[in-house]
Amino acid sequence: MSTGDDVRFERTDPGAAAAQGALRRYLAEIAARIPQGATGPAEADAVDDYRPPAGVFLVVLERDTVVGCGAVRRLDDAVGELKRMWIDPVARGRGLGRMLLTALEAAGRELGYDRLRLDTHEVLVEAIALYEAAGYRRIGRYHDHPDPTHFYEKRLEPPRRAPG
Repeated sequence: MSTGDDVRFERTDPGAAAAQGALRRYLAEIAARIPQGATGPAEADAVDDYRPPAGVFLVVLERDTVVGCGAVRRLDDAVGELKRMWIDPVARGRGLGRMLLTALEAAGRELGYDRLRLDTHEVLVEAIALYEAAGYRRIGRYHDHPDPTHFYEKRLEPPRRAPG
């Protein structure tokens, strides 16, 4: 997928160098913003759930520089989970997060999920605003990881068919 402004979204193996670099930068930012948390760069290697057939990993490339990433993984046959969504601070404020979210939702549909869930932390106010603006609704805690404070779900609309 391409935005036409030298920005594109590419599926990649989450173990590839570009994906690992983005994951480590994302996880370092999370560790800095949530210093008392249990999340950190060492988790970049835990990527098996982001591989096909039940998962996907996207990198955001501006020209040839990775400026973001995100993944979808399986929770059950109908529900996927949005994970590791991140845009580099130098690339923020241009709508790339919204475009990445749209691309991840499309990938979730392609994987057969009719809903996506996600978790986030209260200090990530930009992420919370994005998710709520995109139609994600608060739900109860759905796992026991200690860091997240907010949990969301969105029903994915089926793909639109061209009039025939």
